[in-house]
Amino acid sequence: MTLPRQERRDKPKNGPPAAAGDPVVPSPAMLRIHEQTVLGWMLSAANHAEAAKHIGDIEIKHFYLQAHREIYAAIMVHAGAPNVSTLVAVDLAAENTHRSVRMLDGGVIGYLSECKEHADLLGVREFTYHVRMVREEYVRLRRLEVHARAGQALAAGDMDGYSAATDEMVGLLEDHPSAVDGEERFPEIDWDEAFAQDFTQMDWLPGRFLERGQQITLVGDGKVGKSLFVLDWVYRAVTGRAFIGDDRRPPITVLYFDRENSLRDVITRAQAFGASPDDLRGRVSYRQFPQFSGALDESERAAQECLGIVASVSPDVVVLDTASRFIGGKENESDTWLQLYQKIHGPLKSLGVACIRLDHFGKDTDRGSRGSSAKTQDVDHVWEMRRVDERKQVANGIERVVTTIRMHRTHSRTGLGDDEFVVVRCGEKYVGGMWLAGRTAHELADPLALERVQGEVDRIVDDLLSAGVPVGLGRDKLKAWMALKAMSTFSNDVMAAVVKELRVRQGSKP
Repeated sequence: MTLPRQERRDKPKNGPPAAAGDPVVPSPAMLRIHEQTVLGWMLSAANHAEAAKHIGDIEIKHFYLQAHREIYAAIMVHAGAPNVSTLVAVDLAAENTHRSVRMLDGGVIGYLSECKEHADLLGVREFTYHVRMVREEYVRLRRLEVHARAGQALAAGDMDGYSAATDEMVGLLEDHPSAVDGEERFPEIDWDEAFAQDFTQMDWLPGRFLERGQQITLVGDGKVGKSLFVLDWVYRAVTGRAFIGDDRRPPITVLYFDRENSLRDVITRAQAFGASPDDLRGRVSYRQFPQFSGALDESERAAQECLGIVASVSPDVVVLDTASRFIGGKENESDTWLQLYQKIHGPLKSLGVACIRLDHFGKDTDRGSRGSSAKTQDVDHVWEMRRVDERKQVANGIERVVTTIRMHRTHSRTGLGDDEFVVVRCGEKYVGGMWLAGRTAHELADPLALERVQGEVDRIVDDLLSAGVPVGLGRDKLKAWMALKAMSTFSNDVMAAVVKELRVRQGSKP
């Protein structure tokens, strides 16, 4: 889902004034999305009957942006009309008093259409969520204002002014979302309505390893090429190209936060895939070594900075490369990942924005990503990426590198789609030099490719057992033993697979 365009401003120009000396600045970009969703629902004739049940939960005063207050007022004049959106657009365009609306990005009609498009993709549960978020921000800002006024009155010895401010603070309790009727805070499923919906259509993103709005983790060791794989996916996804056997899909927009790769790495890899500035401009917002005001799992301000960028870019997908670079808590503590979900993944999911989080294997790769098991519980899918074979061939000064990669889904919230596929990465470079432009790509492998690799592993293990290989040798010790026996050794990836198969055959601990 592409979020509505955001009006970029250095500071909010509408809404209640900030309290004197107040250091807390609201996140206007995120608040704008919440308000747009509420207005979009009320503008849609199809949704208006359902939205009407919740109109009593929000008033004009709850909207932070003056332009949104004007839109809300116009909607209320025509509430219930089958052509409410058209009537509101005509009113706002005709009257000279609605200057705030006229200044909105895209004009009156364009902005209203964006609100509707955004809201039409969400259900009534999401509508009530956005209503609650609008009310919470209103109460927070008003409390700051009233609290500052009470402090000023107390400092000046104005007890009447202080009492009036404290009374107003108490009155704000009625505006807090917790005061909304329990039925809305704890919504119950309408079984007839739910079963009437069509949930059979899956909105896959290119490659069919995640759906729109899903949060996933891509795990692998430091040499398997996670960033390389994702950058190729990004290039193909934003240009509408096919990826690993999937059909072409409409181009998407990606926001990439990278704390791993140098500018040289990023550009030379993009060139190797055949990308040009024209392919990426306006479609990929690449933030290299972003300086958030803290860790995304610990700092509310840092999380709001991240979500503010999301709101301004309006991406379909956010990439975090690599997860450990963005957290402050320990990887083996569940609170770290639960807090990251609450501050980042939860809000992204509520906005329909997917996220690909790159991660590293632990010391024992058979046990998956390093750290707490909570890392697998806060996402929709966990994909493990393992290199099973790599072959190199040199001719005429050009080195061709063919890497076979096994993609395996170890955890899934939905169970939809394939759990495994094999990818071949082919690339060409000058011997001892740079990769050639447009000569690197990931493709879906021949289904027999993994079987051929496994067949080679089985043959090697048979030879080792015949030679009396000791039990329990690791990869490096096994290679040393094979060298002493004048046996050929193989790449680290093949040897790792050999060790794993040996442990099974010899009955030793994995």
